[in-house]
Amino acid sequence: MGAEDNVKKLGLDLSHAAAPVANYVPAVTTGKLVFLSGQGPTQADGSMMRGKVGSNLDIEQAYEAARLVGIQLLAALREHVGSLDNVTRVVKLLGMSFVALAFALIMLLCYKHEVAPLSIFYLWVHES
Repeated sequence: MGAEDNVKKLGLDLSHAAAPVANYVPAVTTGKLVFLSGQGPTQADGSMMRGKVGSNLDIEQAYEAARLVGIQLLAALREHVGSLDNVTRVVKLLGMSFVALAFALIMLLCYKHEVAPLSIFYLWVHES
């Protein structure tokens, strides 16, 4: 089963890659590598999901935001390469979340005690 078959099986709609909201290109090919950037949690109505995890977003909402970003990344990749079946490997995936300080401390404690791996997931902490 190919990647496009998996997309259909999961019922994902990748037909609407979000337009850039700033001065960047969503996908660039260099050699045999494709670099994606600038994707956010775009909802079905085109609005962006906004908030801070541990403050005004709970874990379920943060999960949904991450899912929406993943769908946007797949849509941008498909638009760029024509079909996800043309992709042979994901080399690196970097995710970032905007979180409250208390939430970040809990996550770091979990990481220290090997409860959750954070090796490629960075937390953006800002207390105002």
